[in-house]
Amino acid sequence: VQVGKSGILTPVANLRPVRLAGTTVRRASLHNFDELSRLDVRCGDTVLIEKAGEIIPQVVEVDRGLRPANTRPFRPPQQCPECGHKVAKDEGGVYVRCPNPDCAAQLKERLRYFAGRDQMDIPHLGPALIDQLVESGLVRTSVAEIYRLTQDELLRLDRMADRSAANVMAAIQTSKTRPLWRLIAALGIRHIGVQSAQVLAEHFGSLEALMAATVEDLSGVDQIGPTIAQSVHHFFHNPRNKNTIERLLADGVRPVAPQRSARTDSPLSGKAVVVTGTLEGFTRQQAHEAVRLAGGRSSDTVSKKTHFVVAGREPGSKLDKARALGIPVLDERQFRQMLGPGPS
Repeated sequence: VQVGKSGILTPVANLRPVRLAGTTVRRASLHNFDELSRLDVRCGDTVLIEKAGEIIPQVVEVDRGLRPANTRPFRPPQQCPECGHKVAKDEGGVYVRCPNPDCAAQLKERLRYFAGRDQMDIPHLGPALIDQLVESGLVRTSVAEIYRLTQDELLRLDRMADRSAANVMAAIQTSKTRPLWRLIAALGIRHIGVQSAQVLAEHFGSLEALMAATVEDLSGVDQIGPTIAQSVHHFFHNPRNKNTIERLLADGVRPVAPQRSARTDSPLSGKAVVVTGTLEGFTRQQAHEAVRLAGGRSSDTVSKKTHFVVAGREPGSKLDKARALGIPVLDERQFRQMLGPGPS
């Protein structure tokens, strides 16, 4: 059972390693305990797995003919496996949560997410170091505390030499001036991913303006629906979250406002673009950023409003949906041609 950054307890299947769609898979999501019960997955089972959204391995079926004898259904925990706090199920929902905001496992996950490549992108601040920071008490309650770490404190940790500590400190310092969308994404706001963080950054232009926005202001933003609007508004009006942001700003985090000089001379200008599969010359985030710089809008969902789908290797169901809707599909060479040489 894995404890997430928002306290959700997720059952995860540990697997005998297997190759799937180009990677070796050792773990697969079981989503929630209702799904675990529906599938009736038990220790020792043989299961069928697939990659949801072409990325996340998930269990979809159990081969009961190969089930070992004397297995028992897995029972949801009544207490958090990390902090021991009594868990609670979402009212009217499927998720079981640890409601303890000071749960060390949640803090570790928030830190891992905050420092991730698609958020604040802090190299050298990896999972093993994050575990040490929390377990040693150097980080106790908030992601903001990493900006008050000293090199001497890091040197007291296991397997931390001068050069390693200096690299960590430099990476943390550099992250203080990341683009605004990265900070919005890193805060862990429910329903907010990279794409919606970029949309919000572009629209509001500053963290202060976003924090002051009403639900109506947020709902009026293109690609931001009422559920996301409520979530964002709730996050910024939570005293604990407001305190974290105040500490980040007090310790020198200065997110860079988006440049509003998107091109209008590109074939992608004003167009909605979905990227699917693996590209040779771009990570998924680099492709989204290239679309934005070309004046387009990136989306994760193919719909009638999509103008182009860029398909790399192993594109999956998004390509099928694009073809069914008659949406133009670009390969990587065509995508590069439409991006052009970039703004002067």
